[in-house]
Amino acid sequence: MLFDTLCRIAEQSKSEQLTARSIDNSKTVNIFNNPYFYNLLKETKIFEFKVSKLIKKLKTIVETNEKIDTEFAEEYVEATKHNLPFKVCYFHFYFDPDDDYIDMGILVITTSMLHILEFYIIAGDKDMISGCCGRMDNRSSEEWKFEVVNEFHYKKAENLIIIDDPEKIEKTSEVGVNHHENLMRIHGYFSTAMALIYHPKQFVFEEGPVDIPHRKGKKIKRSHQRPKYTVLNPYEIRTILQVHNETGRIVSGHDRRGFERTYRHPKYKKMQGKKQWIDPVWVGPSSKTIGNKIYKVRLDI
Repeated sequence: MLFDTLCRIAEQSKSEQLTARSIDNSKTVNIFNNPYFYNLLKETKIFEFKVSKLIKKLKTIVETNEKIDTEFAEEYVEATKHNLPFKVCYFHFYFDPDDDYIDMGILVITTSMLHILEFYIIAGDKDMISGCCGRMDNRSSEEWKFEVVNEFHYKKAENLIIIDDPEKIEKTSEVGVNHHENLMRIHGYFSTAMALIYHPKQFVFEEGPVDIPHRKGKKIKRSHQRPKYTVLNPYEIRTILQVHNETGRIVSGHDRRGFERTYRHPKYKKMQGKKQWIDPVWVGPSSKTIGNKIYKVRLDI
C-alpha cells in the first residue's frame, strides 16, 4: 500500500537519510522532514474503498432516486462538507487487478480552520510515487476545491525525493504522472467516500488485528498493523457478523433508521412541542472475532 511508502518517506526524512532536491537542482526544503508530518502518520486511520464498489454504490443511490429524510438533510450536508471521521485519515482507493489504473490514495488532515483540510495525494507503486500536497476547502460552495502548493516525486532506488512548485514540474517530463488527471479522480472518489460515510443508511465498519504489535524504535506502524475502515450497508454487515446464540440459531444485527422525535409527554415540560433528530443506530451484535481479526460496526462515527 502506498501509505507504507509515505511512512518510509517520513522515517527517512526525519533521520535525514533521504536526499531532497528541486527540478533545477536548486536548494529546496523537504516538506516531509518535520515532526508534524511524522506524528500525523502515527495517528492516521486508514479507510479502504474498492473503486468499482464505490462507484456502484453511488450509482445505485442515484438510479433509485434514494431520498434522505428531509429532517436529516441539512445535518447530512453539513457533515459531508467539513467533517472527517478522525483527525487524520488516509483514503486508499484500489482497483480491480485487470485495471490499468495505478494505485491511489489521499491523506487528509483536519485543520484548526473551519471548512479547510490539508491533503497529500499520492499515486504510483511502492518503488516510485508521485503526488502533490496543498489545501482543500468549500467555504464558497458545497464542492471541495483543491489548491495545490507543492508536488513531489519519490524514487526508492535512488533514495531521492524531488520537490518543487507545480509550474516547474509541469514543464518537465521527468515526473511522468498526470497530476491533473489524478487530482480530478481523487476529487470524485473522496467526495463519494465522504458522502457514504455520513449517509444514514451506511455504517463505518472496522477490521483490525486482535493483537496490534508494538512497533519498536522510530518505526511507524504500517498498514497491516492497523485497523482498517470501510463503509458498508446493513446487508453487507449482517453477512459478516453472523453470530450464533445458545440455541445455535444465527442472530443478525440490523439498522434502526433515524427519525424526528416530537416531545409531547407532560414530563417533558421544557421540551413540549419541540423536535429532535434521533440518529440511526445499529441494533444487535456489532462485533465479531474471526481468527486473528476483529470486526466492528463503529457506532461512534
